[in-house]
Amino acid sequence: MFQRMWRLVSFLMVIGLLAACAPAAAPAAPAAEATSPAEEVGEAAAAAEAPAEEGEPVQMSFWMNYNFSEAVNELVRTQVQEWADANNVEIDILIAPDADLDTRWSAGLEAPDTLPDVSVVFAQWLPRFYDAGLLLDVSDAFANLNELEGGFFPAAGEVVTVQGIQYGVPYIGSVTPAYWRTDLLEQAGLSAPPATYEEMKEFCAQVNDPGVLWCYGLGFGGFSDPEVQMRNLLWSYGGKVTEEDGLTIALDSPETLAVLNWLVEMNEMGSFPPDFLVGDDSSNNNWYQTRSVASIVNTGSVLSWMTENDPELKELTLLTPSPAGPNGIHAAGGFGAVLGVFNTTEHPELAKSLLESFASPEQVWARSEAVNFGNLPVHVNAGNDPVWDDPYLKPFIDQLQYVHPTGWPGPGTTAAYEVQNQQVLTRMAVRVLSGEQTPEESIAQAVEEVEKIYAEFPPSLN
Repeated sequence: MFQRMWRLVSFLMVIGLLAACAPAAAPAAPAAEATSPAEEVGEAAAAAEAPAEEGEPVQMSFWMNYNFSEAVNELVRTQVQEWADANNVEIDILIAPDADLDTRWSAGLEAPDTLPDVSVVFAQWLPRFYDAGLLLDVSDAFANLNELEGGFFPAAGEVVTVQGIQYGVPYIGSVTPAYWRTDLLEQAGLSAPPATYEEMKEFCAQVNDPGVLWCYGLGFGGFSDPEVQMRNLLWSYGGKVTEEDGLTIALDSPETLAVLNWLVEMNEMGSFPPDFLVGDDSSNNNWYQTRSVASIVNTGSVLSWMTENDPELKELTLLTPSPAGPNGIHAAGGFGAVLGVFNTTEHPELAKSLLESFASPEQVWARSEAVNFGNLPVHVNAGNDPVWDDPYLKPFIDQLQYVHPTGWPGPGTTAAYEVQNQQVLTRMAVRVLSGEQTPEESIAQAVEEVEKIYAEFPPSLN
């Protein structure tokens, strides 16, 4: 079986979704003291540990991507080292930037013996490693973790599951809710933010001030942000790149045309900043932080910045889940990174034990708490903790119910992720907004690009 179903998440591109926008920072900590999700979790990590081997310690390796918070990086080292000490393991811990891991993973596809025992795996790499036959079946570890704290959020479990078999475990969540300026909502005569993209047009008509203020900080110059927001729009309007079978190209549709027409209308109203077609993934952060726009969709980085640098702007900000389209609320992101085991490991049972320890509700909660809950939990009951009653944090946990993986409603195949990597949806919109093509012409070109990608990476979903 070649390039199988990867079902979900991704605030989260963002990198992706984790890398979406400027380096993700944490939302503000709530006034109330946070507690761990439940008492039963307290012994989860210890229960996950395999019995310590006697004799000489075994050698293992662990890779994790660098977190914007050094406190989390240190906690990761501590948690992994404590597991190693309890299991007679000498472990080499690498915490590296995303780009470094990409280079190492690429090399690992050619030379599997260079891969570690346990590693973070970004969602776009999952099907590539699966297609190469390099991932270990960790269904037993997943099942043990899924018994704790109400089980994993459904979307978190879907991202690691291929035809009922799990090849990783979720350990972190990340989403991109909407930010709204309450003073500008009041100026527009609104008691609540627009609930839909169509209502946004009415809001924008009231607040757009040419050369001074723009309604929506939607930028197309970055890498992850525009792909996240184009999927938010496409799915919320009922559009899709492929059908559920993951094979039938479905991008040429009335729903896709409706999305492009909405963008054209918003642009003609002057709703986007003048440099919205250039810039990078930090542009929308900067627009909001300089009070140039009335709304954005973003990770917790902007909330953290306001808490530290502009409390007044924070007081003027309301967060909600992203707007709805005719098909409801749908969003990219959620669970863009998981923890996996490469089948080149000489110690598969110990490796799965490390997965259970690292992804236990207690350990996940500790890492989330270390960044003021800028990283989200992956277990259902943790999402019910009173910490999320804080109005600045609640939209983040609420957004999790709307997230899907890249490729939705089809599986997250290598081809589906390549459509994202080549920014097919972003470039489709840019051609229209720049006046290069009509919406119909741009859709036709995007379909050709998708067909070429799926021909190069043909999914086999038997």
